[in-house]
Amino acid sequence: MAVKAANESVAVTTESVAVTPDSTGEISYTLTAKQVQNLDIQGRSAIELLGLVPGAADSGNFNSDSYSGQTAGFTQNASAYSVNGNRFDLTQIVSDGAPVTDVNTAGAAAVTPNVEMIQEVKVETAAFSSEQPNGPIVLQTETKSGGKDFHGELYGTARNHVLDDTDWRVKNLRLAKAQNSYYYLGANIGGPVIIPGTKFNESRNKLFFFAAFEKGLQHVQDPVNDIREAVTPTQAMRNGDFTDTAYMSNFANTAYYASTTPCAIASYENVSLCSSPGTISTFDPNGRVLLNALPLPNADPTKTGGYNLITSVVTFQPRDQEDLKLDYNINNKNRLSARYNHESETVPFPFGYFNTFTPNAYPSEQVDHDHSHSIVGNLSTSFSSTLVNELTFAYTRLNFLTDLEDEAAVSRSALGYNAPDLYADQSDILPNIQPGYGGPHYASLYLRGGSFPTTNAPQQIYAINENVTKILATHVFKAGVYFAHQQFGQLTQGNENS
Repeated sequence: MAVKAANESVAVTTESVAVTPDSTGEISYTLTAKQVQNLDIQGRSAIELLGLVPGAADSGNFNSDSYSGQTAGFTQNASAYSVNGNRFDLTQIVSDGAPVTDVNTAGAAAVTPNVEMIQEVKVETAAFSSEQPNGPIVLQTETKSGGKDFHGELYGTARNHVLDDTDWRVKNLRLAKAQNSYYYLGANIGGPVIIPGTKFNESRNKLFFFAAFEKGLQHVQDPVNDIREAVTPTQAMRNGDFTDTAYMSNFANTAYYASTTPCAIASYENVSLCSSPGTISTFDPNGRVLLNALPLPNADPTKTGGYNLITSVVTFQPRDQEDLKLDYNINNKNRLSARYNHESETVPFPFGYFNTFTPNAYPSEQVDHDHSHSIVGNLSTSFSSTLVNELTFAYTRLNFLTDLEDEAAVSRSALGYNAPDLYADQSDILPNIQPGYGGPHYASLYLRGGSFPTTNAPQQIYAINENVTKILATHVFKAGVYFAHQQFGQLTQGNENS
């Protein structure tokens, strides 16, 4: 090779080989904090982003036929997506290494992956490593951490019914447009922990914090579930007058009258439904109490498809979420992090527990007062540049507490109902009635058995997970041990209405 002149140079390049393996057989999808912030979602939960994963389909869950993320809440934290053909309730929700999925039905999750509080979302769908004990589909999130400098924000989001369209059912039933609104106010701050007057963490490299709070004010109406049609007896019918056959002929069903003439009482017939016109003496007094507990008509059946009772409700569902995370660099080899999350919410059930039983509101609204606590700790130890151990311990508690708000509205003693109770507990709550053999669209009186005076459904998850990672040349070896103990302690109050 010829000798080059002094002002010329020769560059020799080669391709470096990564010492640490950077790929595995795991099939997963990761979204960074920036992506989470920039992707458009309806509500507050990153669960909505599960729909972006290849192979995911919105299949609905126990709470709805499809996922609607606009209302924040524990039940909206559950998956409603079928991924790779799995059932929706086979998606496990993990927060900072803590399993937080509802242990009863997978119909809720104890920690809201709030888009203002998380820095990463990862969805794992197949070929999990040993450090992942959950599955078959896992959505896990990581809470934001503080850094060397202080950073914070105040924010607010608003959605108001003024900008909404009008649902076709609202128009068809001649109802006023629902006064829906969603307002969320929040703040967060992160940075180094500094103790004034001391030299602790003066280099800002030992202890960091991130704290966040959000208040939600939600006025909610779901046109599918919160607008219901029914046929209910008129005041004349409650007095034994069934002579207005022209009016009754418009009903979508005829459970409340069989004839306008006196009828012979058979074993399967109810005196109160076949009395002579204008005669109330044959009514059983207790039967009249039950009939009068049903709502009166409020609609013209000729204009509403044969229904004289239209119930349209907008419920107020306030909620709070608080989150605190600490990161502590103990030394060059040990790092400790801890996260605490608390949430509380109020969810009214005007149609009974989870709004699933009747076409009309129950005389006394049932209200859920729900809350959760989740604590996670993680200790990471680097024995060498190629050997790392991670220990995670977590405790999560989720409780659904349902109360009957107005007991007097369905009290036997207050309303004069004196028929004996079938059960030994001698409940003071009116028995259930479902005219038309429990068919749809018949005004009913129904309280789920065991839900008075309260339904208390606490659940707890204790979890410990230890993982060891060893790098040998261009290979990585992982081993893990996982233990979890789950408790579901639903307390009911007997069989008063079963």
